[in-house]
Amino acid sequence: MIPPRLRPGIILSAAAAAGAAVFALWPVKPRTIPAPVIERAPEPAKRTLAALDLAAFRAPIWVAEPPPPAPPAPVPAPPPPPPLKIQLLAIIREAETGGYKAAVYDPDTDKVLIVAAGERLGPRTVEQIDQTSLTLSDNHGKRVLALKDGAP
Repeated sequence: MIPPRLRPGIILSAAAAAGAAVFALWPVKPRTIPAPVIERAPEPAKRTLAALDLAAFRAPIWVAEPPPPAPPAPVPAPPPPPPLKIQLLAIIREAETGGYKAAVYDPDTDKVLIVAAGERLGPRTVEQIDQTSLTLSDNHGKRVLALKDGAP
């Protein structure tokens, strides 16, 4: 027997349980979502494919072409001429003719020589003498000896 004080609580609990059972078992209505309408773009015209070139497939795959021939070796440049041993010491201006002479030191003969344009100095010829330089020529070409600048 159920005490009278608990009866209203039991009845309310039973009613709540019955309501929960009915709610749980009640069928759910499916939601309806309207599908969007998608308009199709007109299909592009179909392109015709180019004809397949079967000759390209007839080439052997694993055969490499021989390497190109090596370029010929460049001709070596002729060696530079040996340096001049002659040293230009001074340029002398002649008062009478207005021309120039050069004082040079030749270490082979260990002498100081005074030369003018056109004179021979060993195997070399004096081509030109101006205020600051002396030009010598030999079978290797022309070479210029210049005085050093006096600036420090």
